[in-house]
Amino acid sequence: MAFSLKEQSDYWRGVFKSAIDKLDSPYTEIPYYNDCIIDSQYALQNKQLLSAATTASVFGGMGSWNDIVYPTDEANKTNELLSADLYNKINDAIIASVNNN
Repeated sequence: MAFSLKEQSDYWRGVFKSAIDKLDSPYTEIPYYNDCIIDSQYALQNKQLLSAATTASVFGGMGSWNDIVYPTDEANKTNELLSADLYNKINDAIIASVNNN
C-alpha cells in the first residue's frame, strides 16, 4: 500500500486498504474463488484471509494493477518487484485459507 500512496494511485490504495480491512472484519464477502470453501465449515480467520486475498488480487486484463506504466524507470522496477511479491503472497494466502481449517 505504501507504493500506491507514494505514486498517488487513489483507486489502488482503496483496493489494498479494503483487502487489509477484511483481515479483521466479521463480514467475509469473498469476491472470487468463493466456491473454494463451504462457508459453514471454515473458521472466520480462514474466510477473512480468503476474502482479503481475493480482494487484493489485482492482476488481470487491461486496466489492472500490472497494466500500469509509471513515469520513471525506478517506479516501474519497484512496481514489477512488488507485484511479483504480491502475486506470490496472494496465491499462498488462498492456498493457506482453504487448506488450514
